[in-house]
Amino acid sequence: MRRRIQLGRKTVEYTKSVAFNNWISKYCKPSSEGLNVQDVDFFFQNFRSNPKEYFFLEVKQFVNTSEDGVRKPCMKPGQHAQFSLLDRVCKMSSADVKYHGFFELSISGETPDNSETIVLIKHFDSDYFGLEFELDPYQLRQFLNFQIDFHDLVKEHVK
Repeated sequence: MRRRIQLGRKTVEYTKSVAFNNWISKYCKPSSEGLNVQDVDFFFQNFRSNPKEYFFLEVKQFVNTSEDGVRKPCMKPGQHAQFSLLDRVCKMSSADVKYHGFFELSISGETPDNSETIVLIKHFDSDYFGLEFELDPYQLRQFLNFQIDFHDLVKEHVK
């Protein structure tokens, strides 16, 4: 799978290795033997802020709804367990960093710009359990660039 990403002023093309995923499936123990392997889609870090800020983002290119129209979580149980562990470890991190959390982004198109629906969910946070917001591409860009945070979205959407 070939992707193009913008890194500063450079556009970089990379290929997500399906072959490597297959290799892991072939040569690593299966989950029935206790090995759970997951890849994290994105790690965002603002290394120029003080303290440094960061969060994780898992992207799903669909919005999964049930028959009654209520959105169901898209993460698989194995992902949920691994990412929950990663979230707990990050919450214990030192005072010189600010961890914003673990988020799931569901988009109905290939990118936010061609999606009818963009939903951001914060996982593993007892204060915001199950809270999700529908965003527009501009709000998402602000969030991903650390111009607004989840608390700003809460204030804006829950009045």
